[in-house]
Amino acid sequence: MAYIHRIGEPENESETKAIRELGRLLPENYHVIHDFELAADTGLPYEYDIAVLGEHAVYHVEVKGYRGLIRGDLAWSNLGDIAWMAVVAAIFYALALFSMRRRLVK
Repeated sequence: MAYIHRIGEPENESETKAIRELGRLLPENYHVIHDFELAADTGLPYEYDIAVLGEHAVYHVEVKGYRGLIRGDLAWSNLGDIAWMAVVAAIFYALALFSMRRRLVK
């Protein structure tokens, strides 16, 4: 179980669930830090939903609570980093689940 560091309050139920699940599924040497802001190059604050400090990397997880079928096309990829962060978060979550299941099978 990962160590959870609360800086601020989760914005919604999707963030709360993601924090709980990452804390439960990730190994104890991982740290889940949530709901904090850092200054961007412009000096304006940038909100981070979750940052995960892993054994070899730091992961930025942007949580979205979308429901139902999500469709996209090439225009979707032109939304920039925000859309891709949701994809990266989904991939990271899937990898975490896969890693945990693999450990349970051994």
